[in-house]
Amino acid sequence: MTQRVKIHGGPGCGKTYTLTQFYQKYIIEGYTPDDITVLTFRRNAADDLIDATLPHAKVDVKELKKHVGTIHSICWRLLGYPAQIGKDDLEEFVRMNGYENFIKSRFEKTKGDSEESVYSGDIFDMYAWLRNTCTPFDKWKLYPGSCNIKLPAARVLEFFKQYDAYKTERGKIDFSDMLQRVIDQGIKLDTTVLMVDEFQDLTAQMYKIFEMWDKTCDVIVIAGDDNQSIYGFWGGSPEYFNNYTADEVVIHETRRLSEQIKDFSHRLLRLSGMHVPDTKAVKSPTNTIYRVRYDGRLPIYDTEFHLIRCNFQAPAIALTLATEGKVFGGNKPYGWTDDEINIANAIISLRNGQAVKMEHIKAIIGAFPSKILGITGSKEDYIKEIEKSGVPSLSAWAGIIDIIKSNDPTKSMSRDGKLFRAKINGVKNRTSPINPVEVRNRKILTIHGAKGLEADAVFLHTAIPPRIQKVIISPGKESKEEARVWYVGVTRPRKVLYIVSDEGRNYNLPVVSSC
Repeated sequence: MTQRVKIHGGPGCGKTYTLTQFYQKYIIEGYTPDDITVLTFRRNAADDLIDATLPHAKVDVKELKKHVGTIHSICWRLLGYPAQIGKDDLEEFVRMNGYENFIKSRFEKTKGDSEESVYSGDIFDMYAWLRNTCTPFDKWKLYPGSCNIKLPAARVLEFFKQYDAYKTERGKIDFSDMLQRVIDQGIKLDTTVLMVDEFQDLTAQMYKIFEMWDKTCDVIVIAGDDNQSIYGFWGGSPEYFNNYTADEVVIHETRRLSEQIKDFSHRLLRLSGMHVPDTKAVKSPTNTIYRVRYDGRLPIYDTEFHLIRCNFQAPAIALTLATEGKVFGGNKPYGWTDDEINIANAIISLRNGQAVKMEHIKAIIGAFPSKILGITGSKEDYIKEIEKSGVPSLSAWAGIIDIIKSNDPTKSMSRDGKLFRAKINGVKNRTSPINPVEVRNRKILTIHGAKGLEADAVFLHTAIPPRIQKVIISPGKESKEEARVWYVGVTRPRKVLYIVSDEGRNYNLPVVSSC
């Protein structure tokens, strides 16, 4: 049997569900899980696909993961699971070749958003970009952040050569090698059926592999939405999806968006000269879009996203949420960590006379200097002692409890920082402990980071940096891509969308019409 199918639908239309129905159909027809490869763009989406296909596969999760996952995981398996380059390896490479003064910052910075890596000026980021976009190394000046590269131009090609040689000598590969080696060696897919979810997210490098595998598979099923193609900075294009010839399955109903949000998102596409799908949405008797200012207090929902265009907005939003006593996760290093939750819960428990758990005790020991705790030896030995004898009496911690019950329990802690203090002081008067679920249900994410996700409420912060201001000045390919990014942002909410106007220049979204 030779078959090519293209599933097309807007946000919340059930493309992944339809894909799993095709999976079930092929299993019923006699294919086995070893005959079917299913690809998706993100690891969490791969996990969701595994959960969805597991009831039909009739194999255990370990067996299913062989053929259901990201394209990187599938290529890694096809290569025989070679060892991967780690941080220690990169640091050794830098030292060996005398690059410390040019790329030292890589090992000090926090990993940023995928798009921001395209402008970072980090030579390892540039290497990955050249691979992702299938750009030859000698064309490295096409890298958008090339002007920020600290390494002298005369040494850039030498860097690439030395880095590849280092990996070969160590018998290790990096993330981009997982795909490039499959391309270079012409490695065929070992199944006759290939299914690809979120097809519009393929980078140039991924699409090159798909083209190779497409020639050898009997059955291809892809699912996607060209209007959600937002990885042009990695060589992605909506044309990959649009130009693929196949039998089309078009889904015309979204189960996520209200009519108001759907109409609003369609106006956004029209303003940029893009086609609008014929989509039926959920009727809502109430308003589902609001415009608010950044300095207003925002309501609370069971699940909510605070979406930003670039990571530079995250610190201010995190500080605002923390000051309001809200617990949140998302972009590192701004979301609440396990350690911060334990410190806060220790304070909440001690202030309210509740039972103190061992993880709370450890958090307090880690938060305060040994001198204030009255510890003469090491903290590690003190913790071991407590684990043997049990939780110490509160009378032994009288001084600590006085500090914890003060207006600012963070004032004597070893850890400092405006955001940390705001987090702890924001929840100090709570009577119930923080549940980690709160961190999962309220997140600060870039729009790219929220791709494929949804929440009850979305607070879409519309501030944009100068780089994006330049892109949207005149109509064209880049301005259309920017519009698609915001289309993804406004289509994440299940219930309500808040358009948050921030200080400075904001992206010009359409006027909100009333229901």
